Amino acid sequence: PEQRRPPRPAQQTPPQNQRIDVAPPQGVPVQPRQTPSQRFFPTNPVQGRDPAGNN
Repeated sequence: PEQRRPPRPAQQTPPQNQRIDVAPPQGVPVQPRQTPSQRFFPTNPVQGRDPAGNN
């Protein structure tokens, strides 16, 4: 139980600080494009890809 406690806060603190700084600048233009494309419009891309002949 002592080894599980330190790794949790130790890995959640540094990764959150470095991930947030590198996630917004590099994940903003790449994440929002793939996330909303499959999660946001599950019916938009499906109907827009079918007639478009892409999928």
